[in-house]
Amino acid sequence: MEDEPVMVLALSTSMAQRPEPVQRALDAVRLGGTATLEVDGEQDVAVLDLVDYRILWAAAHNAVQPSPVEDPAVGLADEKVASLSRSVGAHCS
Repeated sequence: MEDEPVMVLALSTSMAQRPEPVQRALDAVRLGGTATLEVDGEQDVAVLDLVDYRILWAAAHNAVQPSPVEDPAVGLADEKVASLSRSVGAHCS
């Protein structure tokens, strides 16, 4: 799976200065929901919680990559787990 660039939008204004629809969308996402942004009546962008994004990224990555587990009864060596954790963390932060 090719890694897609992720844009980070840092909102530096106080909550009082954010437009009400933006604040409602952020609140919904923080409470576990998903917000969508519409342009000309078409849903163009989904905004989701970072943990949900990481779970989706890991699931998609796992679906297209061969399993690193050679013997499921044995599992992964600690070094392999650490390596995979660093790899996923680098793509999701």
